[in-house]
Amino acid sequence: MTDDGLTPGLATARAGVGSVVAREYRHRECGGLTRIEGYAFLVLANPFSCVTPTWCRECRRFAPLDELEWADTGEDLASYRDRLLVAAPFGRRCLLAFSGVLAGALAGLVVGLPLGLLAWDASWWPWARDFVNVFFVMTGGIVGGERAFTLFRPWRARWLFHLLGVIAGCSVGWLTWMNLYWAPAGVAAPVALAFCGGWMGASFTAPLMKLAWGSDYRGER
Repeated sequence: MTDDGLTPGLATARAGVGSVVAREYRHRECGGLTRIEGYAFLVLANPFSCVTPTWCRECRRFAPLDELEWADTGEDLASYRDRLLVAAPFGRRCLLAFSGVLAGALAGLVVGLPLGLLAWDASWWPWARDFVNVFFVMTGGIVGGERAFTLFRPWRARWLFHLLGVIAGCSVGWLTWMNLYWAPAGVAAPVALAFCGGWMGASFTAPLMKLAWGSDYRGER
């Protein structure tokens, strides 16, 4: 643990080891090397982003991370990402894992507020309620399941937590809809956009972490 309360891995990532701009990984099955750089490298190196397979240039197909290894260290990509993930204390891990969701939800809410004022008593809202319910439940389930899987990825029971995350996310979506059922469209619209923003924000966890905290794992070994 360093003076600022970060684990060594997080401290290094925060200190700017992300100056490494490219790296190569090897597909164990075919032996081919693939060079990764730019945004794709930023996302793959960040253990809080959701990455399952990635591209093998030699096979010209996507391969699971445990079949790919860094050419310079020999560590497979799945183990590399799990090692960096568990280096963070659980509370900080939760904060970082949901940072993209929270930022996206806030952005959606801000965008939705003026739209809600414009559509305050929209005539179409009574007909759209059930569709909005499906959207809330679906979005909550997707985000909850994906983030839970990311958080508990190194655990053997990760699929159980994934399922619990889906159930929790669907429940949040359904409860939100129930509380908004009799509300005017002007209230529901910002909340719907917040859900949409949270969904999109989960996909941008790596760049948001770099922007907000300077966390860049591309130089981690």
